[in-house]
Amino acid sequence: MHLRTGIPLLSELNAHLKDEEYRRHVEFNRQFLDKNSAAMDQYGKLWAKDTFRLWSRRWEYPFVAQRVIEFASQQPADKPFRLLDAGSGVTSPTRHPGVVG
Repeated sequence: MHLRTGIPLLSELNAHLKDEEYRRHVEFNRQFLDKNSAAMDQYGKLWAKDTFRLWSRRWEYPFVAQRVIEFASQQPADKPFRLLDAGSGVTSPTRHPGVVG
């Protein structure tokens, strides 16, 4: 499911939450939290341990992942590129396999 820009309609959000791609994000986030539990305990005291469960993140994180993956697929395969996520704390989306390769 392609996530559009702008504020999603409830019907779009509901469809997204049932989509297989969303389930893969949920599973990756669970694995990330399990693997990084100790570090996330401290981070969670300042923000939230599981930021993917915050209401807006359910759309935002997969949306950003789609755009980064789309951008990466348009780059020459023999030329690595760098991406700066200056707004990210310690969250799973910036470590998602589809994003970091």
